[in-house]
Amino acid sequence: MPDLSIIIATYNRRRTVECILRALEGQSLPGGQFEVLVVDDGSTDGTVDMLNAYDGPLDMHTFSTGLPAGEYGYQLWHTWAGAGRCDPEGIPLDPQLAEPLYED
Repeated sequence: MPDLSIIIATYNRRRTVECILRALEGQSLPGGQFEVLVVDDGSTDGTVDMLNAYDGPLDMHTFSTGLPAGEYGYQLWHTWAGAGRCDPEGIPLDPQLAEPLYED
């Protein structure tokens, strides 16, 4: 069982979620030490199809809440000191972003 869960809440943010997943695939923590939980809020832009088709190395689970949080534009993605911003333009996150969270 992973020691760290990374939660991504999304609504119609397919390109951003793809970017985040690519950045997480490049993390320095071994894949078995963290899981990725994606909570989709009824996206209509193909986000769910992309998530369902994902067959990359991440231990990823997708959930659909049906709650309206996404329509208000919330993105629950935090960046820590020294981390880059992940956006559809391809600016990568720091590959060691999750490591400080894992250390005691």
